[in-house]
Amino acid sequence: MHVTPHTIGWLAVLALVIPGLACQSAPPVAAGQPVQPEKITCFNARNITSFVPLKGPHLYIRVGNHEHYLLTLNRDSEPLRLAMNIQISPDFDRVCSGSRAPLTYHYLGHVGVYDIVDVEFVKDQAAAEALAERR
Repeated sequence: MHVTPHTIGWLAVLALVIPGLACQSAPPVAAGQPVQPEKITCFNARNITSFVPLKGPHLYIRVGNHEHYLLTLNRDSEPLRLAMNIQISPDFDRVCSGSRAPLTYHYLGHVGVYDIVDVEFVKDQAAAEALAERR
């Protein structure tokens, strides 16, 4: 089996991400307070049909024909303006808020990787742009 630097990079990312997911804990709840489940937003990582980098660490994606999401990445999304495509790690069929799923992009012969920090369902691209602008 031939191991490329790209494969080694993915293994390194997974080695950092998987232990972090296993160690996550719920926020503390005061005694006598009812536990409210957090609203977790997820999307199917295999159906991304388009993407638009927005202000700061934000990225708009359309999934299928009718689902729209605002992603918050771990750093500024400006380099994605040069990207020809984006891809979510094959280890993630669904990406949810807090998953830190790796998002890879290709531009001018280079490969870059972001972590997805937050996922928010939005009405459309205009709503995503307005949210990103306010933040």
